[in-house]
Amino acid sequence: MTTTKSLEQLFEIETKMPGIIKKISEITQGGATWGMHWIPQATDSKYLETDKYCIYATKIDKHQWSEDGGGIEWSGRLTLFYKSKDADTLKRIDTERIVTRDKYDSKNDKTSLWRFEYVGITALCDDKIKASWLDSEGKEGPTYELKLE
Repeated sequence: MTTTKSLEQLFEIETKMPGIIKKISEITQGGATWGMHWIPQATDSKYLETDKYCIYATKIDKHQWSEDGGGIEWSGRLTLFYKSKDADTLKRIDTERIVTRDKYDSKNDKTSLWRFEYVGITALCDDKIKASWLDSEGKEGPTYELKLE
């Protein structure tokens, strides 16, 4: 599986979903406050077009740590942006955030999820999609059925 999107591909998606590049930039912005630091990164993204919608899904992995040595936490989620083909407004859906590496106790690590770095999206019907974490072989991890409104 490949995670690289060329600039040409992103610009093509931008023509169908104006503002998507700015939205991606916003959700992958790192930061720090009160000694807590975080770096979210998009590990994979997919574009899907149905009869009614344009959909862009991305797998976000976030690393978070504290200056006082409180440990490093890893978490992941899927973020989807979509718009109706007859509207200009981008809408957003975030799945639950799953902590895969606990910053306090390694017994709580979900090591079985560490291999899922990719995203998969499939249209189930006109206004419903399936979004999944995928591993390098295409096997599904956490999976969500999401209704587009």
